[in-house]
Formats: sequence, structure tokens, C-alpha cells
Amino acid sequence: MGQKSEKRIKMILKDGTLSGWVEADDGSIELCHCSRSDASEKQFQNQMKDKAGVYILYSDKNIYAGRTNNLSERIRNHLNEKTFWTNVVTLSRKNMDPTMLALCEGELIEKSQSARSLTCLNKKPKDHANVDSFQKSEAEEFIEGAMLLMNVVGIKIFEDTNTILRNRLINGTRKKTEAIEYLESNGAVLGNHVYYCSNAKDNLVFAVDVHREVADKETWTLVANDVTNKVLIVMNIPKGTINGTNVRDDHDKYTLRFRASDYYTYKTSISLHEYIVQKVKY
Repeated sequence: MGQKSEKRIKMILKDGTLSGWVEADDGSIELCHCSRSDASEKQFQNQMKDKAGVYILYSDKNIYAGRTNNLSERIRNHLNEKTFWTNVVTLSRKNMDPTMLALCEGELIEKSQSARSLTCLNKKPKDHANVDSFQKSEAEEFIEGAMLLMNVVGIKIFEDTNTILRNRLINGTRKKTEAIEYLESNGAVLGNHVYYCSNAKDNLVFAVDVHREVADKETWTLVANDVTNKVLIVMNIPKGTINGTNVRDDHDKYTLRFRASDYYTYKTSISLHEYIVQKVKY
């Protein structure tokens, strides 16, 4: 196994934060990440003038990759012609010939099309079957280094939906929508009436309000997010199961509380364990 070499990265935060205009340079690849507004500034245009490279335009929904021998001119054109994007990433180095640019663009398009979190607006990349293996290897090395730089400065646009949702769950964002999307992306089939609850870290109790009209008359689904063990628990609970549970003051909902250790409910001491249909780790 070859010895890993030390890599040093120079970074400039134009406004002092990673969320603003960021430049990074590992001695070979130069990265610039900024907003659409920043890209319209004279400073950006002058900095990119006559510089060849590849670029990524993206928003919270769409992504587009391209190549050019003049980043200033091309980005200026996209400011006028493409309205979807809110941010741009430019990637460049010295001596990027047309073949190198085309190969790197193709690599970025493939990554964009594989990232399920954003819709790629590119068509399929052209086949470069006639390019020799050395050139392909050189382009792959460039993109690998570019991905490292992007990761260092916090650009996560190539993560798939599943990874994004998993990270949100791990980092404490425990919204029902994200939990359900994560379950469905992992093959879970949920019913029509889905309720969600989570236990705070190291809390051994789950609590959820369930409409009495649903719980008394229909089978319903409960998604319990066990934050301590990082697992989503799916239960299909038959109608009438939680009759006798505490009723809220408005008499519209049951307040169901149960232990995370054995899924026994408080007050009625009913075990919900038998209704578990799936557990999904995150």
C-alpha cells in the first residue's frame, strides 16, 4: 500500500464564513464557491477572466455542470440565460486542454445525475471511448481532488437524498417528513394514517397524540424515532388497541405514552411490541 502524502489546502473566506464567497487551493486545483449575486460582481469576473475550467450551477432543486475556456465569459452568459441557479462552483487548474475539460465535465455530469437530492439539467455526457487511459486517469484524479476540496469547504451537493436525510436525523433534526422519507427510501410501506414521535436523547419515554376517531375505527401507523439507538421503529396498530389511554382535555385525541425499553404503554400496560413491522437504523 502506497504511503499517503500530506496535502495542504489554502482557503480564503471572503466574508469570514463558509456560507459566503469561498476560495480554496490545494496547490493544483483552484476552487471558487459563491452566490449568483457574487458571480455578477466585477471582482469575480476579473478573477475568472481567460481561465479555463469546469463549473457547477445549482439551487436547492436543480444542478447543472459545464466546461469552458473562459469562466468569466461563460458564467456571465449564464447570469443572463439561466435563471434557476443561486450558487456557482468553479474548478480550474493550469493547462486544461479541451479533452481534459470535456472529460472533467462528463465526470461532473455523471455525479450530478447520480445525486438524487437535486435534479440534473444536463443531458447524458458524451462517450469518450477514443480517449487514452492516461487522459481519463488524469481527469478522474482532478475530480477526486475537486471533491475533496468541496467537502472541506462544506459543499454537499452530490450527496444522495438518503444520506442527507440520515445526516439530518443524526444531527437532531427529527421532523416527521424527514423520517418518513428516509423510511420510504429504505423500502418501508406506510399506511394512510401515520403518526410520529421521538424520544429526546437518553429519554426512555415516547409520547404521541393520536386522533380518537382514527385510533378507534381504523388501523394506523406509528413511526417512533429512537434517538438514543438511532433507529426508526414502524408499528401498525389495530383499531381499538389504545382505548382507555389518557384523553386530552379537548377529548379529540388520545395521549399515548410508552417505554422505549419494552414498548409497554403507561396506564393501560399494553405491549406495542407485537405491532412492530420494521426497524430501520440510520
